[in-house]
Amino acid sequence: MADAGLRVRVRRAAVVLREEETLTDLIAAAKTF
Repeated sequence: MADAGLRVRVRRAAVVLREEETLTDLIAAAKTF
C-alpha cells in the first residue's frame, strides 16, 4: 500500500511541476510583448 501512496505523491508532484513550467512560459511570453 505504501507503494501506491508514493506513486500518487509522485504524480501530484509532476503535475505541480508541469503547471509551474506553464506559468513560467506564460510569464516569459508576456515579457516579450
